[in-house]
Amino acid sequence: MRIVADKQVHPPGMIDFFESSVRINPDGEFFTFIDDDGKEFSYTCWEARLASAALARKLQAAGVRPGETMAIDLPNGPEYVFIMLAAAYVGITMVMVDHGLSESEKLSCMFEIERAGVSVSHKVDSVLAAQLMRDVRNLPTDDTGIVTSIYGQSRRNRSIMGEGQDVIDDTVHFAERAAHLFDRDSLAVIMFSGGRREEGDGKRRKLKAVPLTWAQLLDASSVANSCLGAGANRLWQERLPFNSFSASSASRKTESAPSSVWQCVLPIGSIDGLQSVMRSVVGKTPFRLHTGNDAEQVLRDAERNRVTHVAVDDAMLQDLLTVEEWRNDAVPGIPSRLSRYQCVLLTGRTRSPRTVKRAYDLGARVFASYGIPETSGTIAATLIAPDFKGGLQPMDGYEVRIVDQDEEGCGRLALRGPGIFNGYLNSRTAFTVDHMFIADEKASLERGLIYLQSRNKDMFVSAGQNIYPVEIADVLRHVGGVSGVHVFGVNDSRCGMLPVAIIERSDPTLTPQVVEETTRSWFSTFTVPISIFVFDQLPRNEHGKLDRPAIESIFNS
Repeated sequence: MRIVADKQVHPPGMIDFFESSVRINPDGEFFTFIDDDGKEFSYTCWEARLASAALARKLQAAGVRPGETMAIDLPNGPEYVFIMLAAAYVGITMVMVDHGLSESEKLSCMFEIERAGVSVSHKVDSVLAAQLMRDVRNLPTDDTGIVTSIYGQSRRNRSIMGEGQDVIDDTVHFAERAAHLFDRDSLAVIMFSGGRREEGDGKRRKLKAVPLTWAQLLDASSVANSCLGAGANRLWQERLPFNSFSASSASRKTESAPSSVWQCVLPIGSIDGLQSVMRSVVGKTPFRLHTGNDAEQVLRDAERNRVTHVAVDDAMLQDLLTVEEWRNDAVPGIPSRLSRYQCVLLTGRTRSPRTVKRAYDLGARVFASYGIPETSGTIAATLIAPDFKGGLQPMDGYEVRIVDQDEEGCGRLALRGPGIFNGYLNSRTAFTVDHMFIADEKASLERGLIYLQSRNKDMFVSAGQNIYPVEIADVLRHVGGVSGVHVFGVNDSRCGMLPVAIIERSDPTLTPQVVEETTRSWFSTFTVPISIFVFDQLPRNEHGKLDRPAIESIFNS
């Protein structure tokens, strides 16, 4: 009897995805870099393979070995892309240092790496990158010239016919062997989380070193492509419990695109910038790399090259909006270039309501999102429309839970899914007993959507004073006969916003007048609710917690 062993199929790794693009379409565009002056440098898959593989061989010749750690401190540019691919070929872990940090902040990052017991053998900055890849922005058109301009001749001691082809063959064989040996479970990058000042008390959070494997980065990219990709986000977002996606799409036609074309305008050293590149590699689609400084240049590039996707932070989105508003003022009625994007992914922890409204007025399809280095980037997003209340839809494959909930159902966000990391290098990591990562963010979960809470929990300004709804609600809960409270701000032409309280009662004799008289001495002039409404029963979610968006809709109706 013959026994045939089952053939195991291993998921593709980073180099597998890249090498596949080379085999499928070697002369196809891999990426295009647009510098500060607007000059473009395009690289085919074949050119990128020769350049990055030659660089990998050069690093090995310089003594860099698989498993070692190399710090990368570079601005966006083709050098960064090739060094990243070279690191994957060799099996080097990259410490991603934010190029925009001050020197003291960069030193803090390296100190935390050393505290974690990680030895950084090499550091690549702009000077060393230029030495490693001389004039990479003007690669020779000849294949042999590409390799020799970076790695040098492989047979310096002899000159024979066909030596140029031998140089190319050596480099190709190196790339193919590296793809065969590539370990997708190896450590790919170390990024940093925290270190910023919190609102309110001004305290600085601890800088934490976040290790991410290639598998975590690749799997997170694949999920994002399946949900945010061209044509896919419609099906995914239409599963929302409200009509944001359909309502914002029905009145506007969008140009069809065969695939997603990402612009990378955020620093590659950030998780969102890195994922803009990774999603393109995984999706086998070209990407457009910018320095990220010129909003007009970004929009012009998107218009001319049918770009479909871009990830931006609030500051960059404001720059894009300002440019478009000026353009519309100069030429009234001209279509907004922002409306050409299928997805403007708004990243980061800051989301200005005014910025969002400006974007919606210009027809931009802005997706509010949540993603941190610990999750390998975006794991939840929702298209912003007039009925958007802040709920973010988790992407497919991610499990979300709220732990340590308070009376309003708000607690710490627990996560599990493809891109979730395994723990900090220099700090303890909080996990549930079933190994869900507990993030620092406070949030609630309503109708399957994540509602993130800021540290000040929905704080708003009224007549120049900071108003904290949670503090008002805590006072009202102490009134006898109150079984539930939701406090929120409503617009007021004189004060900006004013607090409103909606109460659920267990005592049928409880009235707004009783609540007001009982709590009058507990409130200051600024914190007393302008209106108090009492109901026998308020909407609740499947977990029995107050459904705050539904409650606010009662007031608005």
